[in-house]
Amino acid sequence: MKFFSFILIYGMMLASVLSAGEPGTKSMTFLNIAPNARVAGLGESFTALADDVSAIYWNPAGLSILKNMEVGLNYNMYFDDMSYLNLQFSRSFRFGSIGLNISSFNYGGIDNYVNGSLAGTIDSSDLMVMLGYSASLLNDLYFGINFKYVLEKLTSEYSGTALAGDIGLLYVNPLGTLVKQSYIKPLNFGIMVQNIGVGPKFEKEANSLPLNIRFGFSYKLRFAYAVAKLKDINFLLDFIAPSDSGFGIRYGTELWWYNLASGLDAALRLGLKAPQDLGFTSGLTVGVGLRIISLEIDYSFVNFGDLGLTHRMGLDYKFGKIEKPKEFKTKGKEETEEFIEEEVNENPKVQKEKTKTEPLKKKEEKPVKKETKPVEEDDLEFEE
Repeated sequence: MKFFSFILIYGMMLASVLSAGEPGTKSMTFLNIAPNARVAGLGESFTALADDVSAIYWNPAGLSILKNMEVGLNYNMYFDDMSYLNLQFSRSFRFGSIGLNISSFNYGGIDNYVNGSLAGTIDSSDLMVMLGYSASLLNDLYFGINFKYVLEKLTSEYSGTALAGDIGLLYVNPLGTLVKQSYIKPLNFGIMVQNIGVGPKFEKEANSLPLNIRFGFSYKLRFAYAVAKLKDINFLLDFIAPSDSGFGIRYGTELWWYNLASGLDAALRLGLKAPQDLGFTSGLTVGVGLRIISLEIDYSFVNFGDLGLTHRMGLDYKFGKIEKPKEFKTKGKEETEEFIEEEVNENPKVQKEKTKTEPLKKKEEKPVKKETKPVEEDDLEFEE
C-alpha cells in the first residue's frame, strides 16, 4: 500500500512540473553545481541517501532522517578565478525538520572590452538563499520542500532575480522485514524535482530556470564482522533529466572504515557521471573523508578533461551525541551472531513486533508462579 502511495505521489509531482520549463535561454545555471565535497566525490548521486545536512540541496525529504543538528561549510575551487562558497544548516523539531542553504558563486574578474579596448574588469556573481522543510508523510515515507530566492548579477546595472522551489520524496527501508539479514540494509528510493519556477528577465529577453528531475536508489551494505575495519559500503545510483541537457546517469560508491584510531573514521568515495562531452575520464570523481567524533572533513576532485580539475573541500559538524553502529566482531561464529542480534533489535519494525509479543510471554510466565503455591500450603500444615 505504501509503495503504491509512493508511485501515486511521484506521478502527481511529474504532472505538476512537465510544463514548468519555459522556452527561452537558460539562466542561473550555477544552480546545477554540486555544492558540497562529499557528494561531488560520489558522482553527484545522493537523492536516495540524503543522510547529512546537504540533503536540503539533493533531497529535502532527507532532513527528516537526520537525528542531530548539523552545520556544513563547503568551498569549491573552480576554473581560473571562479569559486563557490556554500553554508548549510539543519535541525529537527516535533513538527518536522528545517534546513537553510546559502550559496554564493563568484565568477572572478571578467575583462570588459569597449570598442575593442580593455576598459577594466566586471565582477559577476550569483547568490541563492534557500529554506527547506521536511516531515513524515506515511510510515517510512518522507516529503520535503524548498523555497529559494536567486540573484544573478552580471554587472552593477544588469542583474535579475527569481523565485523557485524544489520538492522531494524519500522512501526509507521499503522492503521492511522481508530482508532477514540485518547486516544487509534494504534499498532506499528518492525523487527530487529542482528549480520549479519562473526565470529572471534581462531587459526584454525571457529566461527559464534549469529544471531538473532526479530519481535515485541507495543501498547500504553493513558487514557483521570487520574486514580490515571496513564497516559500511553505500552504493548509489541516480537518473537525471535536466531541461537544459540530455538524460544522464550518476553513480557513486562510498566505503567507511570505523575506529581506525580513537574516535577516527575514514571514507573513500568513487563516482561516475555519464554521459560526458569532454571524454570518459572527465566523468570520474574521487573523494575522501575523515570523521573525528562530531567533525567530518571532506575533500574531492572532479576531472573536467581539458579544462582541468576542480577541488572541493568541506566541513560538517554534528551537535549532540553521535550514534554509530555497534562495535563489530572480528572472529568467531558466536560473536558474529551476537552482533546480528543487536543490529536486528535496532530495526524499528522489529521492535514493534517484539513489543506485541512481550505481553504473551508475560502471560505464559504466570502459571509457573502458581505451581509454587502448593509448596507454601504444605509448610503451613506442618506448622500447625
